[in-house]
Amino acid sequence: MVRVLVPASTSNLGSGFDAFGLALELYNRFEFEPARQYEVYIKGEGQDLPKDEGNLF
Repeated sequence: MVRVLVPASTSNLGSGFDAFGLALELYNRFEFEPARQYEVYIKGEGQDLPKDEGNLF
């Protein structure tokens, strides 16, 4: 299994355009493992999003 944790960030803060940014305590966590069939599981915020090919995210 491969686990990826991606921190959220923000940029373009006021007069510090492209110079200032913030690291936030929010993360996207992804877990990948080999499978015979394609499946998507979403937990937490966004769990009601469509899970078919129509969801481009």
